[in-house]
Amino acid sequence: MNPKRVFKSFLFFILLAANLYAGDRQLFLKQTREWNYDDPNKGTPYAVWLSSSGELPPDFDTMPSLPFAPDLLMLNEGKPNAVPVTTVEQWQQKKAEMKTEIMKWITGTVPSAPGKIKVKEVTEEKDGVNTLRKLKLVFGPKYAAHMHVQMLIPPGKGPFPVLMGPTGWDVMKEANNRNYIVCMYAGSDKDNDSWEYKDIWPEYDFSDLMRRAWGASRVVDYLYTLKIVDKSKIAITGHSRNGKQALWAAAFDERITGAAPNCGGTFGENLIRYSPDKYNTEPLRGITGGYPYWANPRVRFFVGREYKLPVDMNSIQSLVAPRALVLGTAINDVGGGPWGIEQSYFSVKRVYNLLKKEDNLSMLPRFGGHDFSKPAIDFYLDFFDYAWGRSTKKPEIKFFYNYSFEKWKQLSGDQINLAIYPVKTTDDLLKDDNGNLVIDKKDWEKKKAGIKNQIKWAIGTKPANYSFTPVPNRDFGQAAEKPLASSSMGLSEITVNDSTGKYLYIGYLYYPINSKNYPVVIYLNPLAHSTGFNREMQAPMLKMFIEKGIAIFGMDMIGCGKRVEEVTDFYAKYPYWTKMGKMIDDVKCAVDVLETQSSVNKKKIYVFGYSMGGAVALCSTVFDDRISGVATLCGFTPLRTATAEKGIEGIYAYSHLQGLLPRLGYFVNGNESRIPFDFNEIIASIAPRPVLIDAPLWDEDAVVPDVVKSVESAKKVYEIYKKADNLVLKTPDDWNHIVYATELQNEITDFFVGISSK
Repeated sequence: MNPKRVFKSFLFFILLAANLYAGDRQLFLKQTREWNYDDPNKGTPYAVWLSSSGELPPDFDTMPSLPFAPDLLMLNEGKPNAVPVTTVEQWQQKKAEMKTEIMKWITGTVPSAPGKIKVKEVTEEKDGVNTLRKLKLVFGPKYAAHMHVQMLIPPGKGPFPVLMGPTGWDVMKEANNRNYIVCMYAGSDKDNDSWEYKDIWPEYDFSDLMRRAWGASRVVDYLYTLKIVDKSKIAITGHSRNGKQALWAAAFDERITGAAPNCGGTFGENLIRYSPDKYNTEPLRGITGGYPYWANPRVRFFVGREYKLPVDMNSIQSLVAPRALVLGTAINDVGGGPWGIEQSYFSVKRVYNLLKKEDNLSMLPRFGGHDFSKPAIDFYLDFFDYAWGRSTKKPEIKFFYNYSFEKWKQLSGDQINLAIYPVKTTDDLLKDDNGNLVIDKKDWEKKKAGIKNQIKWAIGTKPANYSFTPVPNRDFGQAAEKPLASSSMGLSEITVNDSTGKYLYIGYLYYPINSKNYPVVIYLNPLAHSTGFNREMQAPMLKMFIEKGIAIFGMDMIGCGKRVEEVTDFYAKYPYWTKMGKMIDDVKCAVDVLETQSSVNKKKIYVFGYSMGGAVALCSTVFDDRISGVATLCGFTPLRTATAEKGIEGIYAYSHLQGLLPRLGYFVNGNESRIPFDFNEIIASIAPRPVLIDAPLWDEDAVVPDVVKSVESAKKVYEIYKKADNLVLKTPDDWNHIVYATELQNEITDFFVGISSK
């Protein structure tokens, strides 16, 4: 072994350890510098709040790592004294535990009900056969707080159910046609009577959205005084940020017996854990940076450490149980996340099952964008009527990501004997099956053939009759829109077919105008379920590539953007293939079609993948020698060392969460070291072609020292080819993101510029 390289590796790990030791502080300071919201009329800048409050980040090292949705039926989760919740009495204890954490980290604390409420400025007029009532509620110390309300009351004596919300009057009025009282209160951005509550109750730190939700409860106080109101049937809804507050209001006020947050996204239906940049939705970093007053400022401590949050949105949703709750989302909502919302639904469903109220939880994942529609209101009212016993018609739920590892095992009938898989480490890379050292290209080519067979075993067998027929005229919404052409960037939409001529998907080739024989990079998006390869996420990166003379070929990965339906019932149709196998096949077909383009340099076709797209990029390159180079950003952490103790999703993401490589599920929880292949072998199998591994130090999905060891292991094979410089590792002081990540994008583009110039 080269002594110089050993010393350099040792020095690298010493420096890396030093950086990681100060990691939380460095990441925290970087996040603080990012805070640029400075509107004194709406909120105090984060840095000022830190200074005035004296708040410090929590000691993350002492907090359990919970990379998956918090377990709602586990007391003291992640701690040695954890206890399963099996009784209603234990559930009440769990609720109290969660409420404390929710108020500490997300909503802030709230005052008790203020007591007597006075009604002022009442006016009534006829709106057709209905009565429109407008009034002002006053309450609190010296009646300093107020809330304006307007109600549309159907004819008759009642009592009537109520649908309330802060906005959406025109849409909500649909409920009036079904004999609901429609009640709107001043809890919106343009009409927010609750803003002053922070000054009236300064001893409480409730955030803006929580103040609005608490204001909604004051409206319920008033509704409870009315004989025309059926007090057992009061529902609340709201759109976007008002969907968030609708959920919070129902969670903290048990008099609200129905909740329908609509496109609430992060802080609403979607889990904070499943909203970071790799999902291209409403990330905690963005929402707390752009709207610092919405939630308690403490939640921003968890940017890049979302998995350390002891509670999440499923926790808040579960506080509504056993009352009626429907999670409303659009598949292509720019701020949503259909997969994450389904995960939250399944988590909360366990609580409703425990309380024997399974039918009181529903979900509406509909096609379209970020809007509040009459069809959505109709669904919500149908659900409330069913849950409240006003109807016997149960609304159906459409699941788009209906995968589970156990379901896959039943469909495939697959079984393995773990004992036949030996324990392996990175040191085994240059050993053949008999334990002999691999010392030359010939030996390595034999070893590589075995590695490729093991990967093929994991990705399964492509069926001969595979095809997917898109639904025409589907409304995908704004989030799924693709980047537009510009004066310097051309765009060709290309229909990609397989070798038999069957339609697969639409690809988008962006190229430098007036350029010929240009290199092209196939970009593989992360699991951005609602957006895929979309305008907002990719446009800045595209500009950078085009300016440097490199074309980009983009497409939605299956399960993302306009291709969500391809993963629905995937394993019911193709139990012996895998979603990742399909993704790899899509890349192969992309190369096929690019080779037919006259302006593309056929010898300079590359692949770049971000997050899960990075893993697909590496595997695709292994199986396609026409790919001349590959780069990944936050693309992987080694499989065999991705154990639960390290607090990351690890192989669970492939096998149990996303269902990309189900067979890896057999190795979860103690058998990871028996996985028959790992990323050091995948990277080595690409040698001697150029590879860039960009692994930011603060990637929450990776154990960076393990990534470094993996790359160092693979480099030994590159040395056999005398091409060690073709494998490049970068570990920038950054986190897992790509949107507007200029430094990271520059590293990627410069890599491709460099290998294209050779």
